[in-house]
Amino acid sequence: MKKVWTPDILNTLIKESGKSVDTVAEDAGIGKSTLKFILAKRYPPSVDALIALADYFGVTTDFLCGRVPENELPDIQAAFPQYFTGLVRCAYEKSFKGKPRKITAGYLSVWPYNLLDDIFLDPVSFVVNEDQMNGLMTAIDTLTPRERELLLLCYKDGNSFIEIGKAICLTNQRVSQIVHKAIRKLRHPARIHLILDGVNGSQAVDEERGLISNQKRKLIQERMELEKLKEECKTIAGQKEELEKEKIELLEKLEKLNAIDPLDAPLDLSELNLSVRSFNCLWRAKFKTMRELLDCAKAGELHRVRNFGVKCTKEVLQKLYDYGYITYAQAAEYAELNKVNNYGGSSWAPMIHERKEETA
Repeated sequence: MKKVWTPDILNTLIKESGKSVDTVAEDAGIGKSTLKFILAKRYPPSVDALIALADYFGVTTDFLCGRVPENELPDIQAAFPQYFTGLVRCAYEKSFKGKPRKITAGYLSVWPYNLLDDIFLDPVSFVVNEDQMNGLMTAIDTLTPRERELLLLCYKDGNSFIEIGKAICLTNQRVSQIVHKAIRKLRHPARIHLILDGVNGSQAVDEERGLISNQKRKLIQERMELEKLKEECKTIAGQKEELEKEKIELLEKLEKLNAIDPLDAPLDLSELNLSVRSFNCLWRAKFKTMRELLDCAKAGELHRVRNFGVKCTKEVLQKLYDYGYITYAQAAEYAELNKVNNYGGSSWAPMIHERKEETA
């Protein structure tokens, strides 16, 4: 016996959804005229159109064609929840956004999709699994007791604000304020994360985020240490550069000093460790270099220095010999030239002992 297409079940589904034929055709992705011809029994639906309509209403193609009794539909919807998403979307009118929704008779409850739609401000496109449902309930448990109670009465039980207000002695405006405040709280990123990932998934993600956070913290510490080392290297480089400049300056000074004969260097009479009288006499005579002092001794002019007697002359010649500026023979010769022996009766010669310093 040949089966004849009957649009009775399809007409019933469209009527109970509250949608127009044009809206259903547009949402299901088939032509408006095609759906009208199918409903008018002009011709049966094609395979693609039948599958599109079945997916849209969340039923099987067998049920849409009348091959499954109506009393078996709940079992099918319970066994295949993924096919029920489309039916859930048609179970209430989206134009009453923000208000409690009554579930059309003959359809399964849209909970928790009605709440999720308002949380995400758009119809959700996923089927809630058990872990996500536990995550949603955990997020709801973080609300205050009154917010949690009114939210479940509104979205889970399908009560209107007026019905809830009468039950707990509040105005419907106050009920609306509490419910919408609870929804705003559920939009917090931490609660959204809990709803989308579920309890187990949220814990796993939190652990992973903890590891990432620790790694990020370590990287920041390493970066700070590197910056510190970088600054220290800059400081060391600056110090090295300054030391190099000082080294160059000292080498230049040393080079200049090496180019000067020690006898032509400025005379420092304190190096000879003279007595006070000898030091003052020579200082007042303004000898500038050791060469001038030696030339004066060699020329026999030391005795002509003001207040410079024989004793001072002997002392200076002895010091010049001690510090290696003149030899023993030169000291005896300079003593003769500076008339040291004219007053002593016997010729003077320097005392021979280990010299303090070989400077000449």
